[in-house]
Amino acid sequence: MKKKLLVMLARMNDRGSRIISLMSHSHYTHASIALSEDPSTFYSFSVKGFRIEKPEKSLKKGKEPYHCQLYTIDVSENTYLAARALIRWFSENRETYRYSFLGICLALFHIPFRNETCYFCSQFVADILKRSGALQMGKRTCLVLPGDFQKTEALKLAYTGNLQEYLQYSLTAV
Repeated sequence: MKKKLLVMLARMNDRGSRIISLMSHSHYTHASIALSEDPSTFYSFSVKGFRIEKPEKSLKKGKEPYHCQLYTIDVSENTYLAARALIRWFSENRETYRYSFLGICLALFHIPFRNETCYFCSQFVADILKRSGALQMGKRTCLVLPGDFQKTEALKLAYTGNLQEYLQYSLTAV
């Protein structure tokens, strides 16, 4: 039976997101990944390091719902298990990893930079997809920006809208 990996792109409402959007010429400025067994839990990197993201928590904090897109990719059982193991490994070793401020800045100028203990959001998602065998992005993972996922034919657009509506959608559709 085919499993799915989910990639969410989001547009946050902070200064960093506005800069990334301006420099990358992309509306979306954050990427995260989820497993189809739990479409309400996403994994990514932010300025706080490795993050387990529960989208409904941002609504509870009184923040305005942000705009998002959800992409899916069908994968084999082995690929799915590999992605799940990689995500679990990052979660269990989260204190080892930090956000890559330098990495995202250089990626915006198409300059590759890799530090084994630092990631930015879209680099992390691309790395999980690559290392699990789900998807090769066609460029080094340290150069992948959130907007690059929109251009990837293997990823199928499943949802576009605001976060609040996605939470209702995810309960029935994924």
